[in-house]
Amino acid sequence: MHGHNITFKRFVADNVFDFVHIFGYKFRLPYMPAVENIGLEPANHRGSDWLWDGSNTRLDHGTGFQWYINPWGPDVGDLRTWTDINGGSWVSMGNMPLDTEWHEVRLVLDVQREATALLNRRHALPVPFQPDTEATQLG
Repeated sequence: MHGHNITFKRFVADNVFDFVHIFGYKFRLPYMPAVENIGLEPANHRGSDWLWDGSNTRLDHGTGFQWYINPWGPDVGDLRTWTDINGGSWVSMGNMPLDTEWHEVRLVLDVQREATALLNRRHALPVPFQPDTEATQLG
């Protein structure tokens, strides 16, 4: 299950932080990750939304998550989010069993209120707002 999709859309606007940004997409695993699938090497699925403050601080503001789908690991199904606490790390925010169903993800980013939301399968999951963060940590 190799693949990497980075979607980038440039918006140049001085008031970009005055709005609530809603980013969404749908995805599904093409097959069930299993230890018997030697050579397919799944790792994780990641989704994030970032705004870059290029005219002022030149820093990113955003949020993201990771769904750990590696069947060889003890944390299979773990949902994680990136945090800058203690130098930065992925921290668990719940678990979602692996399946091949379609999943719809919505990330909400409100920079003015430093608020975020992650919605998946009609459940809200805790994802922290990451001010002044380098987005390369999620790449």
